[in-house]
Amino acid sequence: MSKEIQIRSWVNPYTQELEFIQTHVDAIIGLDEKIEEEINKNETDAIILRSPEGQKFMLTVDNGGELSTVKVEEE
Repeated sequence: MSKEIQIRSWVNPYTQELEFIQTHVDAIIGLDEKIEEEINKNETDAIILRSPEGQKFMLTVDNGGELSTVKVEEE
């Protein structure tokens, strides 16, 4: 089971304000919190993320905790 997540913006569940994830040269700031929120909301086998240009990527984790992504090909 997988779930698509729009990561460009979301409503903060604590403040009810629209927030945007900040990007950094080394990582996406705020992604860990967004992933944790989604995990707590609904445990899934994979999460589908959409890039700003619309490409989709599946984020998965193995039993050792290693994260990986695979581009999801559109039909």
